[in-house]
Amino acid sequence: MKHVSTVVAPAIVTAAVLALTACSSSSKAAKSASPSTGAAASTTQSSAPTSASSTPATPLSAIVLQAADVPTTFKKAAPDPDDPADHAAIVACVGGANTESDKAGTAEAGFDQGDNSISSTASRFKSDSSVDTDVQLLKNPKFDTCSEQQARKTLTKALPAGAKIDDISMKTTPGTNGGPENVAAIGRGTVTLTANGQTAKLYIVVAYITGPRLEAEVDVTGFGAPIADTVTEKAITAVAQRAAKG
Repeated sequence: MKHVSTVVAPAIVTAAVLALTACSSSSKAAKSASPSTGAAASTTQSSAPTSASSTPATPLSAIVLQAADVPTTFKKAAPDPDDPADHAAIVACVGGANTESDKAGTAEAGFDQGDNSISSTASRFKSDSSVDTDVQLLKNPKFDTCSEQQARKTLTKALPAGAKIDDISMKTTPGTNGGPENVAAIGRGTVTLTANGQTAKLYIVVAYITGPRLEAEVDVTGFGAPIADTVTEKAITAVAQRAAKG
C-alpha cells in the first residue's frame, strides 16, 4: 500500500506551489505547466498470476479507477510514481515487515481536475499473509507519526526555492468507516504549504482496500478545499466492489 509520503506526491505539492505562483502573478502559465493539469492518460500494469482457482484473476487495470467512477470534469492523467523507498522507511519506523517483495503485479490510474486529483493503485500479492501484514501496519499507533515524518522529508526535497511545508497531519482510522466491508482503513489529512507569501492547504483522503491476495487504494487530494464527500465515496465504493472479486 502507498502511504502519506507517496499519496501526497511531490508532483501534487509542486503543482500547488505553481498554482499559488499563478495566483500571485495573475498568470496562467504556471498553472498550465503543472504536472497535475491535463497530463496524458497513463495506466501501468505488471504481470500477475491467475488465482488459485481455475477462474482467471481480474486484470488489475480493470480494478483501479475508471472514467465512470469520477465526475466528467476529471480527466485522465499520468499517475504520480510510487517510491518503494518511502514505504520501506515508514515500515522500518513503525517496526513492521516490508511486503514489497511479495508483489506479483501493480496497476495505477489517475484523474485530475485542475489541481485536484483522484488516483488509485491495485497490487496483487503471492499470498494473503502479505495483505494481512499490511493491514496490521495501518493499525499500529506509530503509523501516522511515521508517515508524517517521512512525508515531510520527501516533500521538502521536492519543493522549489522559497516554498516550505508548514504542517502535515494525517489520521488513519481502521475499519470500513461506513464504506464497503473490504475497506480496511480510511486516512484523512492535510498539508499546509507557503509559497510567495501565500499559504494553501491540501486536503487528503486515502482509502485502504483489500481483496483476495489483493490490495487497492484510492487517493483523493483537494487543493484549497476538500473534494466533495459524494465524489470521494463513489470512487472508493467503485474500486472496493471490484477489488472484492479479486
